[in-house]
Amino acid sequence: MIVVLEYHGESRASKKNIRQEAQSIKAKVEAKTKKYGKDWNEKLITTADELRAYLKDPASRREKKMHIVCHGNQAQVGNYNASALGEFLWGAGLKDRENIKKISLHSCDSGVEVVDPGNNSWTPSLAWQLAAYFASKGRKRMFVRGADGHSFTDSEGRNWVLMDGMEMEKTPNRERELGFIERSTKPRRTARPRFVTEYGGGVSKA
Repeated sequence: MIVVLEYHGESRASKKNIRQEAQSIKAKVEAKTKKYGKDWNEKLITTADELRAYLKDPASRREKKMHIVCHGNQAQVGNYNASALGEFLWGAGLKDRENIKKISLHSCDSGVEVVDPGNNSWTPSLAWQLAAYFASKGRKRMFVRGADGHSFTDSEGRNWVLMDGMEMEKTPNRERELGFIERSTKPRRTARPRFVTEYGGGVSKA
């Protein structure tokens, strides 16, 4: 399942870019399942009403993962901060779909935490906070993945995070795109931190 979230005042070009990313993710997921001999039509959702309707549909019982695609930063995803996003998803029907165990946030800085040793303070990432919301609801083993920096999706639906200080480039073909990815992105094993709800209501890094 792929959910596109827009924010108030978003430009037409920005909306088009996000939907293109969502379509690339959809194509990647469908191609991956077909490789294993399964015919899968990945659901693409672009409105809150569509999400509510789909989560009530028995067809959503087969879903295991939700991709959320949108613009964002350390504080919010689309128009939502972590608790508001959790409330929206929970109220839309996620509370009744324990089969959905993974949420992947395709949104800039959603996995960035802020540590200030001088003030002995730590602000957890939005992905961590979202996992904490589900833990507070008693959901067990819910995985939430974020992006440790500027996030983008390539033409084949894979999500990457730019190295600090790097900027996006237009890549007219796959060869150029691969070259840009190789020299400009963080290692995938660390760039997409994942958190999981634990028994007892805690959250840990997975």
